[in-house]
Amino acid sequence: MEPSTSNPCLPPESEVRAAIEVYLELAYGPEVPAGAAARLPPEAPPAEPGESPATFDLVQWLMSDAVERTPRAVGLAQVRSFALRLGNRQFPHMKLRLALLPGGRGYVFDVDCHDALLAARPGSPDQALLAELKKKNAALASAITAAWEQLHLPTNKSYLRAMIAQRKQAASAPAP
Repeated sequence: MEPSTSNPCLPPESEVRAAIEVYLELAYGPEVPAGAAARLPPEAPPAEPGESPATFDLVQWLMSDAVERTPRAVGLAQVRSFALRLGNRQFPHMKLRLALLPGGRGYVFDVDCHDALLAARPGSPDQALLAELKKKNAALASAITAAWEQLHLPTNKSYLRAMIAQRKQAASAPAP
């Protein structure tokens, strides 16, 4: 992963834009609602002939009100995750999350369905509808993650697979 010039842990702008593009395509298709579009990073203005292309300040955008941060009121170095509440056709609260890896070794892309705390009373008419919503959100999150992995974007899932493989390799190595 090539580092951002502003923070070596952040992925490059091209990866952030690719992750957003995949998310939106799978969540909405070709027509992104205005509410989700308003949260997207601005396009860099076109360069005049003979000039270098204009740059986009990824850090400035990540620290803006368009992006949710955890914790909220801290500087860039203390942010554990950035989230874009982009939603999907059925649920406006699903998020694209950029989460800091343990030890601060970089960030991974993840989908936060943001529906885990939702509950309906057993036997209520909402129980089946909520279960169906959670099932659709999980399937969409899985499809987005798989598409990111096809583009070789770092995901929470690929990080966990690499950690498991690393531990298996270390366990099977002969003792010195």
